Amino acid sequence: MKADREVHLRWEHRTVTVGTVGYGHETTVYPGIAITRSRGGQAVGEVWVPIGVAESTDNDDEALIAAIHDAWLWRNSAA
Repeated sequence: MKADREVHLRWEHRTVTVGTVGYGHETTVYPGIAITRSRGGQAVGEVWVPIGVAESTDNDDEALIAAIHDAWLWRNSAA
């Protein structure tokens, strides 16, 4: 039933820490948008799309558009 399907967009940062033996750890923070699909109020899937650090690029924009389009197709499909 379509009525119980929802798509949520949320701006968030993801943190990645990489450790190298003898050199310590390096942490990097990436901004992006989480696209969460939920059915009946329960999350059933999530995609995180990174966005450029200084400003988004055309590739960032295209990836985000494609991910949102896919989520909305899921939202409107019958299951």
